[in-house]
Parts: sequence; C-alpha cells; structure tokens
Amino acid sequence: MDYTNFIDNVKKEVQDIMGEGYTVTATQVKKNNGILLDGITIAGKGQSVFPAFYLNSFYPEHQKGKSIAAIAGEINAAYQEGGPQPELDLEFFRFYQQMKDRVLFKLVHYRKNQELLKEIPHIRFLNLAIVFYCKITHQLLENGTILINNSHLNMWQVTPEILYEDALRNTPTVYPAVIQTMDEVIKGLYAQELEENWGAGAEAAECIDRVFAEQEARAFAEHGTRAFADQEAPEPGQEQTVHRMYVLSNPEKLFGAAAMLYPQELGRFAEQVGASLYLLPSSVHEIIMIPDDGFQDKEALLKMVTEINDTQVDPEEVLASAIYYYDRKKSEIIRL
Repeated sequence: MDYTNFIDNVKKEVQDIMGEGYTVTATQVKKNNGILLDGITIAGKGQSVFPAFYLNSFYPEHQKGKSIAAIAGEINAAYQEGGPQPELDLEFFRFYQQMKDRVLFKLVHYRKNQELLKEIPHIRFLNLAIVFYCKITHQLLENGTILINNSHLNMWQVTPEILYEDALRNTPTVYPAVIQTMDEVIKGLYAQELEENWGAGAEAAECIDRVFAEQEARAFAEHGTRAFADQEAPEPGQEQTVHRMYVLSNPEKLFGAAAMLYPQELGRFAEQVGASLYLLPSSVHEIIMIPDDGFQDKEALLKMVTEINDTQVDPEEVLASAIYYYDRKKSEIIRL
C-alpha cells in the first residue's frame, strides 16, 4: 500500500471507531525547518481545539506488517488517554488591541523555512528570521501557541514592525532570560533523570554531587582538566582547552534562543564576565555563550555546533549550523 492510501485508510478506520459524533480529517502541517508532517485530527462536535495525530512514523510499521486496525486502535487509545479537550474562547484573537499583549517572538532558520515564511509575517535577522506567535493559557493545555500568519495581519491591519515592537516588550516578561553555567545545566539533567527513576530528595542530590566529583577527579587525573566546561579563565600566557560555557534560555526552555534578542541582556552579561561573547545555537530553545578570552578556535566551534545539530538535536529543533558573536564594545550581534 502506498503512503497516500495508507493515510486515507487510517483516517477511515479511525472515523469508524470514533463514530458519527466526531469528524476525522487528514491534514498536513508545516513544521520548523521545512519538515512536513502528515496526520489526522479528531474533532468532537462544537470543539474549537482538537488534537492532531501524526502518521509519518506509523507508515514504516505498517510496511513491516502492522495492520491499519492496530494503528487506528493506538490512535484512539491516545485520544481517550488525553482526556477532555479544552474549550477555548478565542474571541480575543479577532481584535489586535485585545491580544497585542500576548504577541511573542521566536527565532527560526531563514533559508530552511522559505515556504513557511511565505505564509507568515517575519523580520530577517542575519541568517535567521524572527517570527511571531500567541501564547494560549489554559489548565488543560501545556505550552499552547498559535503561529501568527499573514491572514491575521490582514484582519488586524497591522505590520510586522508593530508585531515586533509588541513582542519585544512582551517576550522578556512572559519568558524572562535565564543564564546558567554548563555545570548547572548538566546537574539539572542528572537531577531530572534521577527524580524520574528514583524520586527526589537528599539522596538524589548526594548522588549527583558524587557522580560529578568522581568524573571531575577522573578527568583531572587523565587529562589535567576538569570534566565539565565551567572553569575559570586561564592565567596570562596559559592556554585553556576547555572554555567556560553558559547557557541562555528561559524558565520553560521553550524557544529560549530568542532571549539573545532581549534588549541589554547580552550587554549586561558581557559586562559581568568582562568579555565579548561567542554565541552557539544549541537549538531553537537555547544558546550556548562562551566569553571571548582570545583562545577560541572559530572553526572548531563551528564544527562542534554542526556535529551536535547533525547527531544530537531533533531536526525540527535545529536553529542554525552557524556561530555568532556579540561585540561588547559595539553592542551588536554578527554572524562569523
């Protein structure tokens, strides 16, 4: 069975399971970086919000023998497990004056999103694009958003520049910048994993500290360096093989790379560390910052970012295989 017929058959099977009280519709969604996802939506009568279930990953399973009925059953189970769908009053969205305080921005790659950018307002920034969305707050929705498109601008009679002005005011308030050392980020990941597997508490904290201490001791014994990247700047005349690293994001770790656009944020931090900053886009959710102490190898940094993007980051969450530089004296960001 080819892919098109597969989607159509899954849609029909799910419709039969759900019954006449629901409408099952095939849909294709443009995601970040030109990724297209095929799926179905399940809408109950009168629902303004309904879930989408993507089918791309199911097709290889079907080719290996998994039946349409089994796939449709999994989708139905996921729908039932999700519980009641939230009822949202989106009347505010019709009028810009009522929703202007909810306009936020995020960063995406310009070239990889050419098709999507034809449909949405945006502002070019180096090899990136600033795009806009509205945050939806509801107790049954986690990180609900509406991407603002050109039809919305026509309805509101506003320009991308107005969106940017409002988003620049709103985003730092809704998602304030958070800067952590790389040690803190890694310890946080350890803590999250331990809590998921063993629960929180003093024993988990002691385990994290013990793991770090053991790795630090092993790295120093083998290489004469620390295992992690948050070390002090070298003495004059000394080279530093592991540079200080900091991570810029926000409390939700959601589209946190946009924090590098917050007014004065990079300037304050550059003054704090007494240096200009190399900016490495770890993903759309965070930026790694390395103070420029004169020992960085730009080609090595670019290679690191590219390799991480190719092997460690979900393709949909890659921001750019590039490095940027915040010049403390000029107060500007450039692409290297």
